[in-house]
Amino acid sequence: MRLAALATLLALLLVCALPAGAERVKSFGPYQVHYNAFSSGFLSPEVARDYGILRSRTRGVLVVSVHEEGRPVRARVQAQTVDGSDNTRITMREVRTNGEPLYVGSFKVDDGQNLRFDIAVAPEGGGEPLAVRFQQQFFAD
Repeated sequence: MRLAALATLLALLLVCALPAGAERVKSFGPYQVHYNAFSSGFLSPEVARDYGILRSRTRGVLVVSVHEEGRPVRARVQAQTVDGSDNTRITMREVRTNGEPLYVGSFKVDDGQNLRFDIAVAPEGGGEPLAVRFQQQFFAD
């Protein structure tokens, strides 16, 4: 029951920080890469503890999932933030939610900061990495 609640929360976080009608997914043939970034302060203390994420106004979370023809698949995920000429690698790790792989990483962020994210996703058995790039501004509240 508790894992189901956590899975639901993380799934909601994939879309909750988006404007109405927006979806953060990029398709590459049979693959879809779902992604989102948000302030870790939005996580409940229990979810943050269970996933080893520091809750803070100055920390963000990047969540990535990969699907092949609608089914979740494992992947190697690498990510970095870019702010002007400063590139910072995000250490991504796999977590399992209801048996499905999600990739989670955290990063430093300042109030009002606008970050670009460069993500490289290599689905298991899928050949060349898939590139996702997006930009997002973060606010402490």
